[in-house]
Amino acid sequence: PSLPFDCHAGLSEWRAVWSVPKKEWCCQHQALGCEGQSGSRSCTIWGDPHIFTFDRSRLVFYSEGDFWIVKSPSLNIQGGFQATDWTKQNDQTDYSSMTRIIASGSIIGNHRIEVGTIDAGKITCDGGEVLPNFGTDHCGAAAITYDQNGRLVDDAMAFLPHRTVHMALPDGVLIQVNRWPNFINAKITMRPIPGQVGLCGDFNG
Repeated sequence: PSLPFDCHAGLSEWRAVWSVPKKEWCCQHQALGCEGQSGSRSCTIWGDPHIFTFDRSRLVFYSEGDFWIVKSPSLNIQGGFQATDWTKQNDQTDYSSMTRIIASGSIIGNHRIEVGTIDAGKITCDGGEVLPNFGTDHCGAAAITYDQNGRLVDDAMAFLPHRTVHMALPDGVLIQVNRWPNFINAKITMRPIPGQVGLCGDFNG
């Protein structure tokens, strides 16, 4: 039988466009569209890079490489950071920016979602490209929407066309990725997972 509501339709603007019955049903049954979700906090990553953690602290680092943003028994989020041609040519620095983000773990059936930059990356599920254009798709238990909606992580980039990936995972985990030509910004909203570590912190602050 069909479900009473499609909880991934309009998810990026659920507060404004969903009806009250849809909010209540989707929150109760799929942990989506929950106002004031108990214990949830957000971690944002932008620029070269700046990080505002779940612990409400700020972190800046300039290293290149792959780093755990969230590492836990059920959810892993990894970021790839590298210096870009723009910073080398315009700032004469080798400061790094995030150029890809990968979500995996048992929370989505051990599938693997990767989002890269517009110029050099793709949106993939288990290595296969999905959503080359705007739309919605699934990777295991994760719903992925690619559109031009949602608030930007960094308003300094507002002059460029918006390309945003919204990942809705079980347990109310939401990952928003703003794709730009040669880097990406991200916002992760979730509740703490026991044993969680990573750049975004462990909710102890």
